Amino acid sequence: MPKPFRKLTRANFIASPIWEWLMDENTEDEESDESYVQATSYTQVPRLSFGQFMVSAAIELKNGDIFPGVAEVTVAGDEVNVQPVNVFMLDRLLTIPGMDTNRLLTRYTQTVENYPIAWTLNVLIDKENAKRSASILDADMKDMQAVMEMMNALLLLKKGV
Repeated sequence: MPKPFRKLTRANFIASPIWEWLMDENTEDEESDESYVQATSYTQVPRLSFGQFMVSAAIELKNGDIFPGVAEVTVAGDEVNVQPVNVFMLDRLLTIPGMDTNRLLTRYTQTVENYPIAWTLNVLIDKENAKRSASILDADMKDMQAVMEMMNALLLLKKGV
């Protein structure tokens, strides 16, 4: 059953580690839109001509703690792009990167400047023998935060605030 991505919980990703974004033409329900995903029966991320998936991941924090998270996996034939997008703190879905995320993780773990530094998918990608993983560099986090702040400022200007 389709569900808004923002309403997914850790339990949803335990029950089904791979969720697929619904495209407009695939929505049967008039209330469903492109922000909806649906659980798949895939045990590995399939290599399709094109597909976008939200996949269960393990997110490593600077202090070494591992938190459950989510990565967006885009498949286009032989090309696969993985981007960590969220970390779960309890059942709260926090955005990666995010200043609020870093602040909340720091407070929750009681560790100075604690933030996501690496990710590992919890499932394989079809035709691969190891689970994909990579680091999240400090520079990448700061660059992304700067871009997000600029976008928010532009939105405020557009609204006339």
